[in-house]
Amino acid sequence: MRQGNSGGPLIDGQGRVLGVVFGAAVDDTDTGFVLTAKEVERQMLKVNATERTATGSCVS
Repeated sequence: MRQGNSGGPLIDGQGRVLGVVFGAAVDDTDTGFVLTAKEVERQMLKVNATERTATGSCVS
C-alpha cells in the first residue's frame, strides 16, 4: 500500500475485487489494511436505514 491508495480496490489475480483499501501501517511498509467486499456490502445496505442527527459546533 502506498500513500494515495486509500479508497481504491484490492484486486486478486483474476481481477475480482476483494475489498477497499483504507490505510497502511506507519511502522511496517509491508502491512496494509482493507475492508473486505462483504464488509462494504453490509454497510451499503444500511445507507438508507439511518436517522438524522443534530449537528453541533466543532470542538477541539
